[in-house]
Amino acid sequence: MAQTIATVIGKLSATRLDNTSVTSSVQTATGSSTVINQIIIDNSNNSTAVYLKLYNTTGSVTVGTTDPACVFPAAASEAADFQFSPGLTLDTGIKYACVQE
Repeated sequence: MAQTIATVIGKLSATRLDNTSVTSSVQTATGSSTVINQIIIDNSNNSTAVYLKLYNTTGSVTVGTTDPACVFPAAASEAADFQFSPGLTLDTGIKYACVQE
């Protein structure tokens, strides 16, 4: 499944991004300032740990060269849930990739 973005009515956030097939290829979530309230990484079907890398940019990103703003780990065969209160702000834009190292 590809990336999907949906409008959600609620107190914390108005947008939900789902991507069930994140890879090491960089993808764009948004091109403007964004507040993240929660990140869930479901790595339960994989036998190796993964790391979700977030980049605070609208520019070019090279995984392994460009420094990420944040890195979130998910252990092998497990899910990871990160919640942020009052929220994690990335003020430029969000690009992301998921890697095994």
